[in-house]
Amino acid sequence: MRAPRNRLFDPAGCATGWVHLADVRYEARDTQFLAGKLADQGLIDGERIGVTGPSYARGQSMELAALKDRYMDTDGNLHAWVSDGGHPMRIAAATPAIPWTDLAHSLEPNGRTLDYTIAGATDDTTPIGVAKQSFVSGLYALGSATGYYSPPGVDPSADLTTQFARVNQGEPDDASADAIAKEITTYHSAYYLDHSEAPAPLLISNGWTDDLFAADEALRFYNRTRMQYPASPIALMFFDFGHMRGTGKPADTARLWQRQFDWFDHYVKGDGSVPVLTGVETLTQTRPKAAPSGGPFDAPDWNALHPAEVRFKAADAEDVSSAAGSPDVNRTVDPIAGGGDACATTASADQKGTATYRLPKVTGKGYTLLGAPTVIADLAVKASTAAVNTELAARLWDVAPDGQQTLVARGPPYGRMSNFPFRITVSNLDARLPTHDRPGATKQVVTPATPFLPTGATPTAEAAKAIEAKEKAKKRSR
Repeated sequence: MRAPRNRLFDPAGCATGWVHLADVRYEARDTQFLAGKLADQGLIDGERIGVTGPSYARGQSMELAALKDRYMDTDGNLHAWVSDGGHPMRIAAATPAIPWTDLAHSLEPNGRTLDYTIAGATDDTTPIGVAKQSFVSGLYALGSATGYYSPPGVDPSADLTTQFARVNQGEPDDASADAIAKEITTYHSAYYLDHSEAPAPLLISNGWTDDLFAADEALRFYNRTRMQYPASPIALMFFDFGHMRGTGKPADTARLWQRQFDWFDHYVKGDGSVPVLTGVETLTQTRPKAAPSGGPFDAPDWNALHPAEVRFKAADAEDVSSAAGSPDVNRTVDPIAGGGDACATTASADQKGTATYRLPKVTGKGYTLLGAPTVIADLAVKASTAAVNTELAARLWDVAPDGQQTLVARGPPYGRMSNFPFRITVSNLDARLPTHDRPGATKQVVTPATPFLPTGATPTAEAAKAIEAKEKAKKRSR
């Protein structure tokens, strides 16, 4: 039977129905429109909607949670979300798993995100970061094979082919690169949507070993929400899963699903039960893949997960070059070229042209890393003017007694090569590894140092308290 020519089945309207890369004005709006139709037909309660979905859809879930009871028109303006039939509409809860909150930073990280600061409006795009080349190329090819891209030059808001070509050109930044960054942050990223009202109750989960949408995607949104709306329900769950190199052990995935069911039961169905997860829950990566994950480790907030740290300092200068590193090591830990194995190992020999630091061997039962390692150092760049926005990729390895190493935390191991040669001299290095163990658990586990704040950075409430406490202690000791 031929479909009627209405808003849902309009061949003319579908002629430009190309991929908009989770644009809130189009793809998120599509979800809202369909939900409104269900509400008008009496099939759902328009104010009790829960949203989730895999990867791309969960990026949209973040957007929908941020919009909550609003929608964005094609002109970029926000309006109250009401169905065609006049029913008030609202997202009651969301459980985004492996989502992005800032798509520009996810695909081209610049290293500015810290887990104890509130990301500013331009922190993640000024300067524009280094493209995750293997991921970006793979995603573009997948979308081209399974979707419909706007012809180049036809629709600037959805011209993925032109955007992909510009990203592949790399540095230096120019007006076209800045325009792409502005487009992506304005309409394709939950973090930059208007946050003059609290989001819907959120349970966000990301993978420690997910090289595409890592844990900082959840933390960015979490930190600002807790600062701005401390009473707004928001919880986090992290473990070894997600996009490549995530393992996704069945027991861990089942645990996440149960947490999501509990969240929806409470905030969508309103059945009176209280979700088990109200703060932060983590499981740690283990080897081999068949081994159960470590944990669970629970805390009321992100900061409470790591009450101590392991510190390593090195004052001597070390040189790093743009031609540094081993192609074999890079390939092994590349999430695409390397096959996405979170347990892949390489030899731990020093690599030419890199600055390598070896921490003392662990004592006793060792310690559990839970949090984002921070590296503070003096960096002197020697490069042409065009290469002024260089990026240093830091990696943390776990070296086994047999000399083989496993990647634990990383800057991009799959980043695009620089167009221009450069050298960076690293000195006065201060590496801080947050641990779940308390101070004194081993010789290496100590009380955390005062959080380092870059110029103009806004600390989280917990970091601000730590800084204030350290300042008061200094005054008392004078």
